[in-house]
Amino acid sequence: ASVNWYYMHFANQYIPVTLADGTVINASGTSDYQGVNLFVTDRPLYWLHVYSNLSFEKADYASYSISGKDYSGLPVSYVPSTLFNIGAYAKWYYSGMLFEPRVWVKYVGPQSIFDKENKLPSEQKMSAYTTLNLGLKAVVPVHLDFLHQLRVGLTLKNVTGNQYNGYEYITSGKTFGGDSKGALLGFPGAPREVYASLSAKF
Repeated sequence: ASVNWYYMHFANQYIPVTLADGTVINASGTSDYQGVNLFVTDRPLYWLHVYSNLSFEKADYASYSISGKDYSGLPVSYVPSTLFNIGAYAKWYYSGMLFEPRVWVKYVGPQSIFDKENKLPSEQKMSAYTTLNLGLKAVVPVHLDFLHQLRVGLTLKNVTGNQYNGYEYITSGKTFGGDSKGALLGFPGAPREVYASLSAKF
């Protein structure tokens, strides 16, 4: 297990933001990041490994200015206040093959978004989300002169099909036009995904 605290200070930052019409907002500032990371790993059984990590982070602009106007104290956009992962994987042999099933849960906490209408970081937050993920790897020995081993993998992400936004911002109205100015636009996170892989060792 391990625990660490950190503090990072970024000075003399140039912060360009591009709007939908190509306009670039030129801002400058200084930001402070501080937080705590916790990590735990264990092997309760000879074939079972478990792990977890938890992070708390706070990020603010000590100074943030646009065209000479100062907006100090605003949060840095898209920095989750909390990140949490917990998972387990096992290894065992069966009929000469090695199997490694895995399960893990990922939590991404609330995070401040950007306000393109007012051209500023916003204190409004996008919602937290959680995904459940599964995986299975197998190593299959092959007794051929030209082929010695096959590795097969299957990964399922967001198994429960949770619906969430992976990104949000307040629009300036230039993306869709009309009366959309000031509306909250969101980009859906990935739905249920399935990945398969196959590799060979010659």
